[in-house]
Amino acid sequence: MRKVTTAFSVVALLFLFAGFSGCKKTSELQAQIDQQQQKITQLEGQVQTLTVARDSLQNLVQELSAPKGAPAKKPVTPKPKPHKPPKTGR
Repeated sequence: MRKVTTAFSVVALLFLFAGFSGCKKTSELQAQIDQQQQKITQLEGQVQTLTVARDSLQNLVQELSAPKGAPAKKPVTPKPKPHKPPKTGR
């Protein structure tokens, strides 16, 4: 009976020790998760800033490429003169 009690105590101590080391690992992993979430938040802010910059650049390109004032007229090409048929000897 003593052997069973001793074995049970040893197993209980092992589970207790494993539980404490697991808590340490859990807190370390939670700290890493918090760091990664902070980085994600920073990157999302950068994405928003870059999106605004991209949109303003697109608007600028459209403004610069748009024709100013009245559109230019197409050059006028002279119409060819009608061709006269050759005279026959009559």
